[in-house]
Amino acid sequence: MATGLLGQSSSLAYSTDDFSSSNVTIANVTSVSGPTTSADSVEVTNLSSTAGYREYIQGLISPGTMTIECNLDPSDTSHQAIFTYIEDQANTALHFKLTFSDATYIKFKGVVTGAEVSNPIDGAITLSITIQVTGNVDWPGSA
Repeated sequence: MATGLLGQSSSLAYSTDDFSSSNVTIANVTSVSGPTTSADSVEVTNLSSTAGYREYIQGLISPGTMTIECNLDPSDTSHQAIFTYIEDQANTALHFKLTFSDATYIKFKGVVTGAEVSNPIDGAITLSITIQVTGNVDWPGSA
């Protein structure tokens, strides 16, 4: 039997304290992509390697980025805060929690590295947010 989840009813929130006392849910999210986790490969071919092939081991893991697309609401404090965090020279990592429609979730720390507004002539004004994930992703948790 095939299984799957709809994205509808999912939510993305951030916190400065690992969700122990407060959090902010990002408003009007239309899609989330990422994290784009990948691992480096390290060549370990040596003089005793055989068969004429290079040999590799896994190197460091890059937690990648996450992109959040929203319908922009300039008066919404969750959208305003994104610009505050990106302009913060210290740009301290925030705690993020992506909760799926079945209440399972992933948690990670990340730094806001991009915020782009798109204002098309015949569509919704949107906000695209880029998060550089830092460290490991806790995958999955349950509410």
